[in-house]
Amino acid sequence: HYHAKEALNFADLGGWVVKYTEPFNKAGYWKTIYPMIEDFVEMLKEKFGPDNIYYGIFMKNLAYLNEDLGRYNEAISYYQQVLEIYEKNMGKKILENNALVVDDHAIAMVTNDLANSYMAIGE
Repeated sequence: HYHAKEALNFADLGGWVVKYTEPFNKAGYWKTIYPMIEDFVEMLKEKFGPDNIYYGIFMKNLAYLNEDLGRYNEAISYYQQVLEIYEKNMGKKILENNALVVDDHAIAMVTNDLANSYMAIGE
């Protein structure tokens, strides 16, 4: 996947990551796709900074994967970071060419995911 990072622009690369990891995710091969998602998240952080909404969206994917792998403490850490990013980006469009925005619903969804991870560890 290294060559994909160099050859594709961000929008194409994000679509590529989703397209090629989704079948593995649905099949439960979380350990297979984890390194790719993790690398992509780091690349987003380096390119756009730690408050960028795209970084937050893909970090949420890392939280989901950690939850699926039973790593609830890691998932909790990621969800907390995602909440901070979403709160900083409240009201901003996620993509310029559509109506998706960071709103109360998006924050509520992450808060619910965070609560589920806490419940999984008995807190």
